[in-house]
Amino acid sequence: MRMLTSKVKRAFKLNKAGLKIKKDILTLDLSGLNYEEIKKLSNLVYHLPVFFGKKYFIRILGIPYCLMPDLQVYLDFKRSDAEKYLFSRACGSCKFKNACPGFPAKLSSSGLKARAIPDIPLDISIELNTACNLNCRFCSKDKASAMKPLPFKNIRKILAEAKQLGITYVRFTGGEPLLRKDLVKILAYARRSGFTIGLNTNGFLLNKRLLGRIEKYVDNILFSLCGWERESEAIISGKTGGFEEKLANIVRARSSKISYLRIGTVASTILIDNFRHYAALVKKLGVNNWEFYRPFVSPASLKEKDCYVLKRGDFIKLLSRIKRLRRSGVNAYLANALPFCIFKNSANGPALLGAFVDDGHSRVVVDTCGRLKPGYFMDKDLGTNIKQAWQHPFIRKINSLNYLPLRCKACPYLKWCMGGSRGAAKINSGSYFAADPLMDYHA
Repeated sequence: MRMLTSKVKRAFKLNKAGLKIKKDILTLDLSGLNYEEIKKLSNLVYHLPVFFGKKYFIRILGIPYCLMPDLQVYLDFKRSDAEKYLFSRACGSCKFKNACPGFPAKLSSSGLKARAIPDIPLDISIELNTACNLNCRFCSKDKASAMKPLPFKNIRKILAEAKQLGITYVRFTGGEPLLRKDLVKILAYARRSGFTIGLNTNGFLLNKRLLGRIEKYVDNILFSLCGWERESEAIISGKTGGFEEKLANIVRARSSKISYLRIGTVASTILIDNFRHYAALVKKLGVNNWEFYRPFVSPASLKEKDCYVLKRGDFIKLLSRIKRLRRSGVNAYLANALPFCIFKNSANGPALLGAFVDDGHSRVVVDTCGRLKPGYFMDKDLGTNIKQAWQHPFIRKINSLNYLPLRCKACPYLKWCMGGSRGAAKINSGSYFAADPLMDYHA
């Protein structure tokens, strides 16, 4: 990696671009380059996430969002006093109109024009049902309720609007989506509509026959893993028996047409204390992508020493174990929103995914009533229309980050952390715009 870094640094330096690494943030500065110079470097720029995305947070400076829209997650385009900027009608309808200073005049002289990046969610998650064959201790779903599954006609309507807007990724979740008798029909319809498809499942029902029916439609599958052996799985998931069959289903999926497999585990003191046993199982299963989730359970509803009441120290221990596992080659990471200031003076790189996929920052979720909400654990009704939901004042406020303290706004990790979890803030204090209860202002 060091040799590769040195070669890439030299390549950028030779072409007047600057690449710096400070702790776990890799910054590429293309400010001052003309279009021909940027074009010459474009192949290297596009490969930065491939080369370094598993080791560093990546920031690319000096490039307008519309010039490299595929890299918008990594771009950080700020005003420079040395530049002149132009505005067009396209700028007014662009997703980044409030963050972008305008299109650089020097690039416009090369014949380039500003283009509007559509202001839409990057993906949409659809909760097909609340019914589940498990009774996990950490789950917030009311499985005992008479909630009906989301009708197929509603799913078609949602997908039609998503396609019209230009959304290309859809995830199906639940409850347990494999309980839907029309799941294959839903997946086939989504594929015919041109979507890349994700599926969340606990894996118990994904036998050889069902896998054979869905594998041609699913691109990305997430298996939840509660325990490391049958007893711990039964204690956490509430299901006795079938654990070995579930593991066999995961192994079988590795040889299927599904291109990307992940395992997901909700964090607990049981996980932290038995991490090496979990890690041994995941390695044995041969799935290289393992993500961990902060539990969203109200402390008031749990006993004081419940395994899902986690404090800062617990997450520090978990991250230490995750980082050690990453060094062995497993792509492990904390996948949902946590304030980065928990982890004092420690380079963590992409072992922390941050809040980007949570809380309405890049995705909306459709519940079984057809209502849109900002995230799985945010019961804020945004209506039933995707475009209107994305323009909702609540989403606008969430993405403004104006409610965060000044210390957050000066933090170099704000782009990824985004102030931690809005869902956790609501559970803890009753307001989505309060401080994340794990936030450490003194870090």
